[in-house]
Amino acid sequence: MISDCRSKAYDIASSSICGAILALVAATASSQTITVYAPPGAPLSGLTMDSQGNFYGATGYGGKFGYGTVFEITPSGSETVLHNFQRWACSGPGGALALDSTGSIYGICDEPVRGHFQGVFMLKDAKDGKEKETVLYQFTEVSEGYADASGLIMDAAGNLYGTTIYGGAYGGGTVFQITPNGTEIVLHSFFQEQDGYATDPAPGLILDAQGNLYGTTMYGGPYRCGNGGIYTCGTVYEVSQAGEEKVLYAFKGGTDGFFPAGSLLLDTKGNLYGTTWYGGEFGYGTVFKLNRAGSAGKEKILYSFTGGADGGSPITNVIQDAKGNLYGTTSGGGEYGQGTVFKSTPDGTEKVLYSFSGYLEGGAYPSGLVFDNEGNLWGTTSDTIFKLTID
Repeated sequence: MISDCRSKAYDIASSSICGAILALVAATASSQTITVYAPPGAPLSGLTMDSQGNFYGATGYGGKFGYGTVFEITPSGSETVLHNFQRWACSGPGGALALDSTGSIYGICDEPVRGHFQGVFMLKDAKDGKEKETVLYQFTEVSEGYADASGLIMDAAGNLYGTTIYGGAYGGGTVFQITPNGTEIVLHSFFQEQDGYATDPAPGLILDAQGNLYGTTMYGGPYRCGNGGIYTCGTVYEVSQAGEEKVLYAFKGGTDGFFPAGSLLLDTKGNLYGTTWYGGEFGYGTVFKLNRAGSAGKEKILYSFTGGADGGSPITNVIQDAKGNLYGTTSGGGEYGQGTVFKSTPDGTEKVLYSFSGYLEGGAYPSGLVFDNEGNLWGTTSDTIFKLTID
């Protein structure tokens, strides 16, 4: 559990560490405040929120045995380690977690399971202190795909979906489904330059009301870019429940951006939003909107990062508030060069809400964001969990 020192607030000039645990509240120039918590290891992805407003995440190492944990943090900042992974079972959890209606937690074992490829784990009764770890599925064949780092999502029927970086029929990774009884179905195998391939970091998936899946491949597609054109620029794709894949947009490598490394956002009108790691007007990445209408999506650049104080090189998704404003993070840029939290309005105006400057002041290199029930932003960095209260 988090000690009492986490409830204390510190300003930048007097920030301190209480034992091994940090609690910091920093006021920014635009009246945002950030509260920082130390997780039991290095969080490798963002947080997942349940219906009560509690957050869940995983660390790739640390914990009782050193091979990673699953943890819970309440809205008030009380943290509990729900599970400690051991070496020869399922270890090194990576990617976002999925939750079902019974409170079970699902995720990816990023380290090989018993000498095979990665696996999908389930933690049952974790919140009751009686957690039981089950390897729900173990990838054993190259054709099934392997090396998943994107995490999982779950549909209303309890099916899990994710992506793999390698393997499948053509070696470019897969989109897969795991049924509640532990059966894996490869919905699509990527064919590299034809429809992309999900080389690390492997972006996650989203679902629409009809059960169609949407995602991005960081590389692949027909256009070449970066380092003299030795790479392909990436795609946005759709995969149906029947396994039919369609490339909605192939990045060209110029002002439209390239290397989309994060997952997507789907709004109520059916538009997709995302980010690219590079490209745009200044070369430091973009926030884009994609209209899915027609046989090929129409892309609009909402903002191009300069790589300076406004941030640069976003590698995560964006989220949206009720007014249509987008919120996200950048892996670089900002006042200290270690990433930002930003807001982008519907008219394309960008505002930096927070610039990261290292462990004592919020951490560095933030991952994706999630809203809590009060409208605050929560996320993780390379070594912290943070809560950002915005105006």
